[in-house]
Amino acid sequence: MAIEPKPTPPPQKRPLQRDTDKIRVIIYIHAFKIIGTIKIPVGGRLTDFLNKTLRGGDAFLAITNAECYYEQDEKLRYTSEFVTIHRDHIHMIIPTEKIQDARTHLRTSNPNTPPEPKF
Repeated sequence: MAIEPKPTPPPQKRPLQRDTDKIRVIIYIHAFKIIGTIKIPVGGRLTDFLNKTLRGGDAFLAITNAECYYEQDEKLRYTSEFVTIHRDHIHMIIPTEKIQDARTHLRTSNPNTPPEPKF
């Protein structure tokens, strides 16, 4: 009689691991614009996550797949798989999925806006 091998159990999560969504963001800090990815709890809102994380004692925000641009000339200076930013240096965070061209917004919100010049 042959003995069948036991099925492999599914991998277990570490006790502190949570399911997360990845959000691509633009972060403005002094002299740099950083484009990267942050992780928030599944189904959570970015604002709630930032308020809880940055006010709740975590001094640093983790960014993955970061591109760091010098703000004055918009040139790419650094790329890194992982960067942390201290909360006191963050000026603004924008989720890239929410960005729209300001010229498009002006045209749709004000019908008297002149058309874009063609070059």
